[in-house]
Amino acid sequence: MNNKNTNQIVKMIYLILQIGLAMLTAVFMCIGLAYLVDRWFGKNLMVWFILLGVVSGFRAAYILIRRFVSFDNPDDEFLSVLKQEEEDEEEDEHP
Repeated sequence: MNNKNTNQIVKMIYLILQIGLAMLTAVFMCIGLAYLVDRWFGKNLMVWFILLGVVSGFRAAYILIRRFVSFDNPDDEFLSVLKQEEEDEEEDEHP
């Protein structure tokens, strides 16, 4: 394995860990809020707050992925593959 592949693997592991942490943080914060609402107002809204936590966790994961795959970086391997696929499709459409 060369150094470039190792760096990509480390970046992917870092991204996966960040996504997991963002999801867990969002869900547990909403569970804590649901507990406080239940304690103060006597309303059992745990299911709704868990759903809110999951949705906000997915939003945080989406933002992290968008930052990781930066469209400003032309050297990004993922983007170069996407651009090549788009160019191939355009060539197929216009013979």
